[in-house]
Amino acid sequence: MQITALSLFDVLILVLALAMLGYVIYLRARAKKLSWLFGIRIFVLLLLVFLLLEPVWVSFNRKSKPNLAVLVDTSSSMRYGGRFNTVIKFIKQNLPLLEKYFTVDIYRFSPNLEPVAQKEISEMKPNGITTDISNSVKQLLNSFGQNIDAVLLISDGQNNAGPDVAEALKSADIPVFTVHPSADKQITDISIIDVRCSDFAFKSLPVELTAVFYAYGLKDRNIKIYLEKDKEIISSKETIANEGYNEVIMSFIPKELGIHNYTIKIMPVEGETVILNNNREFTIETVRDKLRILYICGQPNPEYYYLRNLIKSEPSMELVSFVILRNPENIAIVSDDQLSLIPFPTDTVFTKDLFDYDVLILENFNYAKFYIMSQHLVNINRFVKERGGGLLMIAGENAFGKGNYRGTALEEIIPVNMDKPEEPLEEGFFNARLVNYSHPIVLLADSVKESTKIWDEFPPVDGCQKLREKPGAVTIAVHPWKNHVCIACGEYGKGRSVAMGINTTWRWLLGMAQKGKSGIYYRKFWKNVLNWVGHIEESGNFRISVAQKNYIPGNQINVDLIVMDKSLKFYKPYLSITEPDMKIKQINVLSVIPDGWNVKFTPSLPGKYILKAWLEKPGSNIVAEDKKVVFIKKTVSSEDFNLQVNRPLMEKIAGITNADSFTLTDFSIDRINSRVKIKTVSGIKRQVNLWTLPVFCFIMIGLLLAEWLIKRIGDAT
Repeated sequence: MQITALSLFDVLILVLALAMLGYVIYLRARAKKLSWLFGIRIFVLLLLVFLLLEPVWVSFNRKSKPNLAVLVDTSSSMRYGGRFNTVIKFIKQNLPLLEKYFTVDIYRFSPNLEPVAQKEISEMKPNGITTDISNSVKQLLNSFGQNIDAVLLISDGQNNAGPDVAEALKSADIPVFTVHPSADKQITDISIIDVRCSDFAFKSLPVELTAVFYAYGLKDRNIKIYLEKDKEIISSKETIANEGYNEVIMSFIPKELGIHNYTIKIMPVEGETVILNNNREFTIETVRDKLRILYICGQPNPEYYYLRNLIKSEPSMELVSFVILRNPENIAIVSDDQLSLIPFPTDTVFTKDLFDYDVLILENFNYAKFYIMSQHLVNINRFVKERGGGLLMIAGENAFGKGNYRGTALEEIIPVNMDKPEEPLEEGFFNARLVNYSHPIVLLADSVKESTKIWDEFPPVDGCQKLREKPGAVTIAVHPWKNHVCIACGEYGKGRSVAMGINTTWRWLLGMAQKGKSGIYYRKFWKNVLNWVGHIEESGNFRISVAQKNYIPGNQINVDLIVMDKSLKFYKPYLSITEPDMKIKQINVLSVIPDGWNVKFTPSLPGKYILKAWLEKPGSNIVAEDKKVVFIKKTVSSEDFNLQVNRPLMEKIAGITNADSFTLTDFSIDRINSRVKIKTVSGIKRQVNLWTLPVFCFIMIGLLLAEWLIKRIGDAT
C-alpha cells in the first residue's frame, strides 16, 4: 500500500488528531475507566482520520527479463544446402534457453516483417523473392522499438533489396546480434537466371534464344545444355562455364502452332551443391507468318489450274505443288532416263517435308500408283491428329475410295464414308444443296441470309463422287436429289479435315464472270476452306490489342479493345482476366478512346493471363468477342543464383550495433547476456482509491451501532 503525498494541511490534521487521541487516552487511564465503548470510539476515530487522508492502494508490475526479437530470413536463398532446415532446428533447440533469460518474440521477413507464433515455427517456408534486412529491422523498431532490448537476426546475409543495411542500422540504439549458416564450404553451383527470347515465333522458321546462367566453383568446366518441349529434347549444346556470368545462344524450329512450354536445362555437374536452379521454364506462342500449303494433284485439270492460281496470288499463303503429268500406266515411247520429268519424291515428301506444312491437299491422287507405303499414310494421320495439320481431299477418279484410301490410316481422318473403288462417278450438272448454313466454310457474307442468297446464285457443277455421311463429321452440302455428300468437314485430334466430293468449282468462277460478276465469292469460298482447315481464323470487327507481351509482375498492362466497325461502339464492352491461379476478375468499366475502349491492370503473379473481351446488346446478347493471352515473366534476383553466405555483412551488422556475430554452430547465449543487461522497470499496474470504498462506511456505521447497543444493554442493567 502507498499513501499519496500529504499536504501541510493533512499533516496538521494528523498531528492534532494524534495529540487529542493521546490526551484522551491519558485521561481515561488516570481515571481507570477504559471500557469496550471507549475502544470502539477510539477505533472509529482512527478510521475517520485514515479516510480523511484519502489513502490509495497501488500494485506494481516489475519487468525483470529483457525483450528479445528473433528475425528469421525466409527468402528463397535460405532453402539451398539445407540452410533453412538447420535454422528451424537451431530455433527449436535454443528457444527454451533464450526464454530462460529473455521474453522472446519471433518474426519472419522476406521482404516484409510478420510475427510468428511458436506453434507456427515448423510451418515457415523459405519462399520469399527478396531479402530486405534494413527495412525489416527498421519496421521492427518503428513498431515495437520501445519494448525491444535486443535483436537476434538469423539470415545468410544475401541482402538484395532496400537501402544499404550498414548505413541504415547506424542509428539503431539496441544491439543486433547476427546468426548465419557456416560459410566455410565452397559452393559449386550452376543456376539459370533468365531466358531471353521473343514471346512469339513463326512456325517452321528458326527461333534464337539466349540462356543466361551463373556458375560458381566450375572454372573452365564443360557443361551440357538442353532445350526441351514436353520433355522431348529439341536442341542441345556444349559450352565451357566461366566463373560468374555466362550466356549461351541456342536455336530451334517450332513445328506446332499455339502456346507451348519450353524448358532450358543444364545437366548437373559432379559435386554441385544445388540442382533445383539448373532449369528454367518459359513460354512461346507459335504463329504463322504464312499458311504453308502442299498441293499434290494426280493429273492436270481446270480445278487444279484455278485453285493453284488463287493460292499463289494470296499474300498470306505459300504454296508448293506437285502435279503428276505422267502416271505409271501411261505409255512412254522413250526410256525414263531420257524424260525431263523428275520422279515423284515420295519418301522426302511424306517422311520429312510434310511436317513443315500447315495444309496438305490431295486432289485426284491415287497413292498406290507411286509406291507410297502404308507408313507414309500413317505420317499423314499423325500430321493431322498430332501436329494439328489440315487435310483437304478433292474428288476425282483417283480420290477417296476410287483412290484406294478405304481401309488405310487416312480413312480415320476423312470426314465421309468413302465410295467403293468400282462405283462410277455421279455424272451430270447440279447445284449443291446446303444443309449447314452457318459453318465458317460457307459464310460468304456478313449474314447467313445474304450468304445463302449468294450460294443460290452459283452456277451448277458437273459430277461428284458417291460419298456418304460419316458419324461425328459435319456435312455442309449434298447432291440435291442423290444426297451424295459434296462438302464435309471434321476435327480429328489437333487437326482438321475437309472432303470435297466435287472437283468442278472452277465453274463457279467462270459462270459468275459470265453474269458480269467477279470471282470474289469463288475466292472467298476457297479462302474459307483453307483458313478453316489450316486453323486460320480471320480477324473480325472487334479485337483485343496489347502493346507488348513481355512483362514482369508489377508492370502496368495497357489493353485496348478496338472496333473496326464504328456501329459496334454503341454496345456495352466487358473484359475478364483469368489469372495464373485461375481466379477470374471481370472489369465492367472501361475508358473510351477514339477506336474503342481502354483498360489498365497490374499483374502481381508470374504466369499466363487470359484476356477475354466481348460486346453485349441489351438483354445480354453477345455481338462480338475476342481473346488474347499475356505472359508475365518471373522476376529474377540474386536469390536465384548467389548462394554464398555473406558472412562479412552479418559481422558488419553486429559490429555497427555493438553486438556479436555467430554461426549456427558456435552460438553462445552467455555472450548475448553480457551485452544485454537485465533491467527492472517499475510501473503502476493497478491503483485503487481506498477512501471511496463503501466497505469503510459500512464498518463505521457497524461500530457506531455496536456502541449504541452496548450502551443500551448497560443502561438496562
